[in-house]
Amino acid sequence: MLTRARSPWLRRPSHERARLLLLLGLLTLAGGLLVWRSNAFWDALSPVTNKQVLYRLAGRTKVDPLLLAAIVRAESGFNPFAESQRGAVGLMQLMPATADQLARELKLNYQDADDLYTQDINLTLGAVYFSRQLKAFQGQLVLALAAYNAGPAKVRAWKLDAYGKEQAELISELPLASTRAYVRRVMLYYAFFKRLQAIKRYLNGDPDL
Repeated sequence: MLTRARSPWLRRPSHERARLLLLLGLLTLAGGLLVWRSNAFWDALSPVTNKQVLYRLAGRTKVDPLLLAAIVRAESGFNPFAESQRGAVGLMQLMPATADQLARELKLNYQDADDLYTQDINLTLGAVYFSRQLKAFQGQLVLALAAYNAGPAKVRAWKLDAYGKEQAELISELPLASTRAYVRRVMLYYAFFKRLQAIKRYLNGDPDL
């Protein structure tokens, strides 16, 4: 009768196998902690490659950089060369006419719509434009995001009353299904990025995502 040969691992005494498993577990845990505390790991998860620009713009516009990152994620998926069917361009999907007017007001070194493929210019114009929507709608995040997506004139025409309402309730009252979906998407990404930042702060005290 043939018998199956036992593997070298199973031929080891049980106490030796237990020690090796414990050692392997400790090495895995130590390696995991080193990776989680590594800036390289968190840089890989960072919402945009040019995150320094977002933090600089946050100081200029008083908009949370993670909120800006959430808008970029919803608008272009972090693709600086994204283009929409309506003609919106770049990371924050700006319409060339809007960008041209805003660039003149800000006195940016801006030539034409091709400059919207430049991350710094696109993020600067998009962040300033969103901050203006946030100010125009008295800090109501849902309405400001809706205005960024559908246009401020359209949102004002809806005459939504945000007073005393939860964000979810206000989102549900947005008349356009595409705008409702957009705002919910931004809010979901925003919550996710904040959770990532909280985990990193807990692990190593680094405030940067």
